[in-house]
Amino acid sequence: MCISVARRPMVDAVRDYLQAQGLTPRNFYYEKFAGSSVAPPSPAEKPLAPLDVDNAFDLRLALELGAVQLTMGRLSGEQLTTFRRLAEATAAFVSGRRFVDVMRYAEANHAFHMFLIEATQNAQMIALYSKLAVQEYIHRALTASVEIVGDIVQQHRDLVAAFEYGCLNTARDVLVQHAQHSRTTMSRALAQASTPVVVEPAATVSAMAVDDEDDRSRCPFHAMMPPALPPYSHELSWPPELEPFKVVDDGSQGDPYEHYRWMREHAPVLRCQSATTDVWFLSRYDDVYQAIRNPKLFSSEVVSPPPLTFLTLFDAPGHTRLRKVAQPSFMPLSLEPFIPQIERRAEALLERMLDNGGGDVVDDFAIPLSIATISAMIDVPDEDEEKMKFWSDETFSYFGRLARNAPVPAPMNKARWPSLRT
Repeated sequence: MCISVARRPMVDAVRDYLQAQGLTPRNFYYEKFAGSSVAPPSPAEKPLAPLDVDNAFDLRLALELGAVQLTMGRLSGEQLTTFRRLAEATAAFVSGRRFVDVMRYAEANHAFHMFLIEATQNAQMIALYSKLAVQEYIHRALTASVEIVGDIVQQHRDLVAAFEYGCLNTARDVLVQHAQHSRTTMSRALAQASTPVVVEPAATVSAMAVDDEDDRSRCPFHAMMPPALPPYSHELSWPPELEPFKVVDDGSQGDPYEHYRWMREHAPVLRCQSATTDVWFLSRYDDVYQAIRNPKLFSSEVVSPPPLTFLTLFDAPGHTRLRKVAQPSFMPLSLEPFIPQIERRAEALLERMLDNGGGDVVDDFAIPLSIATISAMIDVPDEDEEKMKFWSDETFSYFGRLARNAPVPAPMNKARWPSLRT
């Protein structure tokens, strides 16, 4: 008789048995036998899909929020002690923002989360939670090199504290924040896993020389360049009749074609220093021809205004990714330590408006209160709030000018390089 057993339940069963015996293996190897022959090896596991991982963690959050609703205020003292012990058990496998032992952390983390579900004594909820793939995804994705987002161990402790104080809203906030940080950590792990890491064997001197030559051949202008950066235009020995070539001609350079002729012969890749940056001039036709057809090496974008990086100006998925990182800092649980300061500042702003007989809700209340809140969170003294507002206004004004004056992307934008005369 042949009995088919799924791999993950079998591995979990063996792991549970060995743990009961006081043994903790680092990994498992299994093989499937059938009749007189060995079954062909199973195909390699498909890479984890980020959407599947997000969906699994979202479902876990939904179940845990329901479990909090069902169990808040109903756990016994003994259960709370067990809950606290399980939370502390996860700390042993985390150091700073890194996992010390991913496998053992995953087991301790699963036990902590499972406790709350089992405390509901709801058989259907327990069965549904047991089918979640979260545990498998954690085992497959997390490594010791993945940087953890947020203080996940402290969040475990905060959840227990919320139960000890009987605070339902706090428990919900902790779970939501914990889920966001967990998802972001998993996203980092998946991104890291999708980036190939090439480990080169130790190279001999001759092999390194060959590799160096290969690197040089990738850039058509590399052969012209000395090992160090070339001197600036004003540091070169120009002919007596020619002033050093400048980025901006103040009228003293005269006929530029004499400069171009000398540059083609003596400095085909000329480095000049402007008021704010370095500028490189190409003076040979073939060099310009190659440059405008190689956007990976040469692009007009380097002289364009810096990109607008406000969170509100991003579209998905960039907006979603950044919002996941920023949002936890502005949730009720994160703001709780600053509530007294925020309330005092709000009352002071309202009193000032009343004394003045009214005011603009946005300019006289909403904006100052927002700046005061952020200042409190990053420990800016009250007397420096006006500086914060000034810096904020200047920043928004600057990027506003860039947005209004930004050039419209067009195919001809890349045609700036041909304007280099030959």
